Amino acid sequence: MTWDRKIPFEQLSRKLLDDMNLLIAEWYRKVRKKNLSKQIIYQTIAIIQLFNGLRAGEAVEAFKEWIKTNQEEVEVRVEKRKDEAKRIAIIPETIRFNRNIIERALDLGFGDLDAINKNAYKKWFLTNYRINTHTLRKAWESFMARKLGKDLALITAWQGRKTVESHLAYLRREEAKEEIKKVLRNFFT
Repeated sequence: MTWDRKIPFEQLSRKLLDDMNLLIAEWYRKVRKKNLSKQIIYQTIAIIQLFNGLRAGEAVEAFKEWIKTNQEEVEVRVEKRKDEAKRIAIIPETIRFNRNIIERALDLGFGDLDAINKNAYKKWFLTNYRINTHTLRKAWESFMARKLGKDLALITAWQGRKTVESHLAYLRREEAKEEIKKVLRNFFT
């Protein structure tokens, strides 16, 4: 399975936010809410992940930290770094606005924060959206590259990557793959 499905950030954000609104509306209508409550929590984590370019585990940690502190900006440990580096995650306005229902959904769906884990979230996301959670991170990177004029140093720093070079190597591989595929497609047509 490829990580980057090249789905535009705008399309993903619209879909995740629309789905969140539908889940909340349905939550108010339902009597039995446990499963729906879990979906609201996972949807919240997906929105946090997309809007910050986080890895799945970082998004889960950001959600938990936000629930504990109620801060608009939370600090999370950068996954895949052994030096305990931290990065900031900003909780989107729509999530902060719906805090009351999210807290109620957390209580009904999970009971406590420790019951929420990265692997269950990733499985839920793959089942519901048919894409890997890493696609959210890649969509954010592409969006920010366009908005920031391809300033890779800013994107690298925000995501807590150790070096611009490792990030650039990944991006160049992806670009090379796309360019070679174009050449081959044209060659055989």
